[in-house]
Amino acid sequence: MGTFYWVWTGFWVLFYLTHSALATKQVKDWSRKQFPSLHEHYRIIYNTFNAVVFVGLWIYASYFSSYYILSPHSLIWIAALGFLVFGAVVGLATFRTFDGGEFLLGKQTSEPQQLIETGWYGRVRHPLYFALLLLLLGGLLMWPTAKMTLFVLISCVYLPFGMYWEEQKLLQVFGSRYKAYMRRTPQIIPYLWK
Repeated sequence: MGTFYWVWTGFWVLFYLTHSALATKQVKDWSRKQFPSLHEHYRIIYNTFNAVVFVGLWIYASYFSSYYILSPHSLIWIAALGFLVFGAVVGLATFRTFDGGEFLLGKQTSEPQQLIETGWYGRVRHPLYFALLLLLLGGLLMWPTAKMTLFVLISCVYLPFGMYWEEQKLLQVFGSRYKAYMRRTPQIIPYLWK
């Protein structure tokens, strides 16, 4: 494995660790104390930071060639397109079940936080992670390079940790109600027939 791949791996590990660390209650509480006037914009700063770093890593990678581990083929591209479209549909449908302004921009609402159990959340506890898995698989089939393979592998290793940390926060907020939801709803592979 060449130097680029070691650096690429390190950057993605750092990205995911930072992504999770910045989402913790401890960091948010610290931000509220240190930067009270900026804290109300924490969510948009967080999302913008993640988007800029994500795009920056792919721009960085574009300067390095990568070999194909699978020969591109029209049947593979058709399957890839199916996964990409299905992933996009699940992701967009999931976003419709909650306030996008609150999720993306941190818009403050006076309503208490609600446990969503409808739509895709009725089929799987983490529909956005399920959508991400579909997009990752579609991306890997569409661009089956060593670079993309490494990115997908690192992302798949991160996902169980991301889901665990997210569920710990939800258990603190919703308690026994979320425990009951966990018992009746699969974590990442949905009930497609429900």
